[in-house]
Amino acid sequence: MVKKFSKIVILIVTIGGVIIYLYMKEGKTSGSLDAIETIEMNYMTYDGLIKSYSITDKPEYLVESTGLYMELLLQQKRESHFRDQVEVLKEYFIVRVGDDYFIKWKTGLDISVNAFIDDLRIVNILLQAAVIFQNEEY
Repeated sequence: MVKKFSKIVILIVTIGGVIIYLYMKEGKTSGSLDAIETIEMNYMTYDGLIKSYSITDKPEYLVESTGLYMELLLQQKRESHFRDQVEVLKEYFIVRVGDDYFIKWKTGLDISVNAFIDDLRIVNILLQAAVIFQNEEY
């Protein structure tokens, strides 16, 4: 009796695991939002900036968040959203000093440093986007 019960439980768990795996593989989770919708609904401002934390009174806007979001948009080939984030990048994070440019690590007037790893990520994303979206501006 115990062996038969154990086999039934193992069978049910296996079938359930396969079903969950297939749903996750296809990006379908019942009743949940996808990552882009979650970001846009809970973390994004009207201007397109992404808050580092949605519950704080003084949110920070980090280029890291923008870069990761741009990477997600590129993977999903959401060109219009990507274009919007390029404009956010230009307006809030790219600083021109003479003929040189740098990407500051967060918004603010007094920010004069960057985060090299974020720079590399964003440059790589823009290079890929130039090819995928056929836009030399990137």
